[in-house]
Amino acid sequence: MVLPVQIEVSKSEVKSTKPYDFSKLYNALHDFLYEESYGGDGDAGFPEEYYWESRSQSMGTEYWIWWRGKKAIAGNKFMRRALDIDIHGVGIKEQEIMYGGKRVKIYKGKFELIIRGKLEIDYEGKWRKSSLAFLFEIFWKRLWRKEAQIYMREIAGDVITVQDFARNFMGLPTVARRSEMFYPKHGYEQDNW
Repeated sequence: MVLPVQIEVSKSEVKSTKPYDFSKLYNALHDFLYEESYGGDGDAGFPEEYYWESRSQSMGTEYWIWWRGKKAIAGNKFMRRALDIDIHGVGIKEQEIMYGGKRVKIYKGKFELIIRGKLEIDYEGKWRKSSLAFLFEIFWKRLWRKEAQIYMREIAGDVITVQDFARNFMGLPTVARRSEMFYPKHGYEQDNW
């Protein structure tokens, strides 16, 4: 039995119907992935795999954005971390409100951020292509299993970090309180309008 190339370690979702600023959220998540080394090399190497948008007057905008970030593990060419982030919005409509004495553009609708943390094993396929492919299972179970469990815990922590960042940015309750974030919050409270 050959193990799959990707092992899903953790999955988390952020869902909201609160007003938010999509462009600021997009840019903040984009920069956050760079800071966490999941962003590739420069903007040209950013792992945005898919962008789809549909607009209608009656239903608003629907969009899907897929990011597939990879993070190398220092000194390990057999395994690497992967974050799959799907951004989905349904019925998104742009509105203007008065917030803090200023006119602000906001987006209202259903927003969903799906984060999956994965561990990629033999991501270059060297074991499967070699003449020692039959030893892969033994190699995996005896030599790399404990080290992979350490990486799996780190990946689960990365998923929670991204979830908390997005929740904190949108002004939603978070799982764990972190220190003050670099970006100001861009969630809009209804009672301040």
